Amino acid sequence: MGERPFLLYLSFYSVPIPLQAKKELVAKYEEKWKRMKHAGPLFKPEGDRGSRQVQSHAVYAAMIESMDHAVGEVLDAMERLDLADRTALFFMSDNGGLSTSEGSPTSNLPLRAGKGWLWTFSRSAGSGIALTSCRIMVPGLSIALSSAQQVGLGKTGID
Repeated sequence: MGERPFLLYLSFYSVPIPLQAKKELVAKYEEKWKRMKHAGPLFKPEGDRGSRQVQSHAVYAAMIESMDHAVGEVLDAMERLDLADRTALFFMSDNGGLSTSEGSPTSNLPLRAGKGWLWTFSRSAGSGIALTSCRIMVPGLSIALSSAQQVGLGKTGID
C-alpha cells in the first residue's frame, strides 16, 4: 500500500433490520436454543409491548455472526496489506437493539427496553444519558468506552 493516509468508513446495516440471515446459521442457532435452559419469561411488559429478556432469536444471532465474520474479513485484509500496525480503528454502535418492535429480535439487558425508547439509559445515570458503545483500537493501545463512561458514570476499560 502507498504511504498516503486514507479514511475508510464502513457502515454495516445487517443488524438490526431487515431480519434476514443465512439458513445454515439460523439452523445453528435454533439448535443451540433447543439445548439451552432458561428460567423466567422470554418477554416482560414494556408500555403496550413486550420487551425481550432473553437472547433466543436465531435469525438475529445468525445476522450478528455474519457481521462478525465480515468485520474479521476487514481485519484480515488489513493484516495482509500491512496496515494493521499503523491504523486506528473505531468500532461504534448505536443505543440499543430492537427488543420491543420489529419482531423483538434481541435483549438489551441489563438495560431497559431498546431502540427508540428513552430507557436506553444507564441505570446508574437515571435519565438523560443515552448509551452508545465505542471500541477504539490503536496499535499498542485498546480502549472500550460507553457514553456513560465518557461522562464519568462508569470505569474506563483499557487493556
